[in-house]
Amino acid sequence: MNKIIKTGFLLLILALDVPAVDFFYRGKEPVEKNIYENRFNKLIRNNVKLAEGLDSLSAWLANDGYLDNRVNLDGEGVLVTADRRYLLEKLVIVGDTGYEYSSGGFFIQAVFERAVENVLKYYYHQGYYYARANIAEVAFDDNRVQVILNINKGPSVTVSRNDYTGLKHVPPEFVSRYLPLCEGDTLREELIRQAEKTAAEIPFITFLPPVSILPEPGFDRAAVRFDFLEPGQFRFVGGGGYLPDDPTGLVWNINLTLRHLFGPGRQVAVNSERREKGRNILDITYQQPFFILGVDYAEFSLKTRDYRDQFYEFAMKTSYKTRIQPGLQAGLSLGWKRVEPATGAGGYTRFSSGFTLERHLLDDRFNPPGGYTLDWTIGYAYRRYSSDTLREIKTLAYNDAHTELSFNFYQLLIKPLVMHLGLNYNGLESGETLLPLAELYFIGGPGTLRSFRNEQFAAQRAAFGTVEPRFRFQRGYLFIFYDAAYINYKRTGQAKAIALEELYRWGYGLGLALSDRKRSVKLSLGWNEELKFNQPRLSIELSADL
Repeated sequence: MNKIIKTGFLLLILALDVPAVDFFYRGKEPVEKNIYENRFNKLIRNNVKLAEGLDSLSAWLANDGYLDNRVNLDGEGVLVTADRRYLLEKLVIVGDTGYEYSSGGFFIQAVFERAVENVLKYYYHQGYYYARANIAEVAFDDNRVQVILNINKGPSVTVSRNDYTGLKHVPPEFVSRYLPLCEGDTLREELIRQAEKTAAEIPFITFLPPVSILPEPGFDRAAVRFDFLEPGQFRFVGGGGYLPDDPTGLVWNINLTLRHLFGPGRQVAVNSERREKGRNILDITYQQPFFILGVDYAEFSLKTRDYRDQFYEFAMKTSYKTRIQPGLQAGLSLGWKRVEPATGAGGYTRFSSGFTLERHLLDDRFNPPGGYTLDWTIGYAYRRYSSDTLREIKTLAYNDAHTELSFNFYQLLIKPLVMHLGLNYNGLESGETLLPLAELYFIGGPGTLRSFRNEQFAAQRAAFGTVEPRFRFQRGYLFIFYDAAYINYKRTGQAKAIALEELYRWGYGLGLALSDRKRSVKLSLGWNEELKFNQPRLSIELSADL
């Protein structure tokens, strides 16, 4: 009688929506007991009938390998007898091919589905895209389970065509030249994944994964649909910075890119920069895709640097890159430039060549939760001074070697926190003791030391990096950063002796980046040991498709 009263009292509590029900366990408690209890109480709070809640609890236990579980109402609460947990020993495949697949995990739904998926991948890779598995028998040996599967391979599927959505100015047949999927190819899972990676790397359109498989009558042929978003023909990228109480004042960079005006995939970019007072840059670049070695790109650029108190430079450069595999590119470049110092003497001409290797594996171009980029360039240059150059320069010709390395790593720590680490090295080795300013690397500003003025330091060798934790959300991220750099260069000391100058600089700051598929904005505030806290360096970067 007492037990009946307690059970009735428990039912009354559940009906009154009291937040929690007591659980009792007979024998060994299941590892996931807290999860089961929370899910059960949530059902009861949502007015699910008690009997249905108990059935759900029993089903959860069974799906996690407790096949002999028993769930009952007790006078004090819910009594759970989980009993032993079963193991998925292996899958036995029967049909036209007989083999076994060892699993080695608990007989839970997720483990079983993953094991079946691994079995089916074998058939997917052979072109049986519609292969399916049916359970023929389940055999028990104590607490070990063997599942016998019948595999229905279905027909071998080939690609009938590629369909594209979202294209406006780019012809579909031009996009097809970038993709590894062609009409008549066997529709293998590996080939589909490779096509998705390749589509994501097309620079002038944005791929919206995944691809869609559209079966045709008979199911032995299927169309593959790629969804794209084509940006506008005009893209504007701009940035600016301001430091109060400083003669530099406002600095900026403005880049306008014109796409597809001279043919599909072709683009012209015009870039104008004011990096510091009296330092202006104009750069015009033309890029065109080719398909000689595979997916290739040729680029030609004209560039001027008007550093009116130091030098004037006019340069031309051409480069050719080819894609070795998705995410990996290699290229060669040739260049020429003429430099005239502001003093009117000491001008020289430089011929250069270089080799570049680029490895980019990112989950997202703007806001990656993981992945890395690696860019490595080695170059050789021959410089020759004019015959009427300064008398202090005893040799008229020099050979230089350049090395540039950039590595960026992104790792998801715990959602939504992502860590970004960056490491860079720029170095120049030359037979000339004191190098002209136009040959040195300029450090400072976005991309190097964000809390310093643009090009505040000139270096023969520089190693710099960043530590940047990011609070990532759907359309952007908040970030804090710490930048540091080691810089060295040679200068004339006392009695005209050559001395090696070494500098260590660091800075920190915070910022916000926002983006959608057509525009982005990035703002940051930075400080260094020379700036007061109420006078941070402000940097703004904008981009938009028009």
